[in-house]
Amino acid sequence: AQKSTYADLFHQIKSPIHSAIETIRATLEGSASRDAYRSGLDSLRSQIRRANRISRAVGIFGELSAGNEITANRGTRLQAAGFHKAVTELGEDYERMQETYRKIRFVVEPKGFDVLRNHEVWVDEDLLFHALANVLDNAGKYSYSEAKVRVFAGLTGGHRFHVSVANRGIRIRQSELTRLTERRFRGEDAVSVTGEGSGIGLWLVQKIMDAHSGELIIVPANQPGDTEFKLLFPATKAPPPQDNYADSHR
Repeated sequence: AQKSTYADLFHQIKSPIHSAIETIRATLEGSASRDAYRSGLDSLRSQIRRANRISRAVGIFGELSAGNEITANRGTRLQAAGFHKAVTELGEDYERMQETYRKIRFVVEPKGFDVLRNHEVWVDEDLLFHALANVLDNAGKYSYSEAKVRVFAGLTGGHRFHVSVANRGIRIRQSELTRLTERRFRGEDAVSVTGEGSGIGLWLVQKIMDAHSGELIIVPANQPGDTEFKLLFPATKAPPPQDNYADSHR
């Protein structure tokens, strides 16, 4: 079990570390122009964010190798502006990582994040972004060239908060739908498109959502169309702000 778990960990960190090395080398050896330098610094900031996620991944796999379930420390309340900004930065990170010729765009739609102004959603922030990063990684990897990956949020009809990723890319067969969150499972078309990947991304996402008493829902597209990956979290109506004016003027 430990051998299998650490093999999965190797697959999770191999590409980000290689990407970090290449980004640092390109920044140090690149053009001396101000714009190129600024772009290089933005890329390095992206790598720092990825490094933080990798460090958390090591802890996650350590727990899994010991036979434990992932535990979420739900001590962070999501704030509309801050969460939207962080998700936008994550999308920008993944847009930079795509091969230039594919021209894939990551677009974060701001409107739905406003529901967090009057609803409470408590999460383990590190785990949430680890899950979202895995979904974005899949979306970029399996999207058609020149596709747009959309990230949006809001409340479901059941009053749960969702942050969702939609992309237009390779199809998900109905026969594969229930197996996508199985460890090491990869769909037939996914294997044919790229040999990169170990089939653990969505398995990890499912584990993280379970730790939040949440749910991962995959809505496959009838081609042509977008496939949606929804991360759903418990949400409660926020209490109205207390009016302390009367007390302060007694």
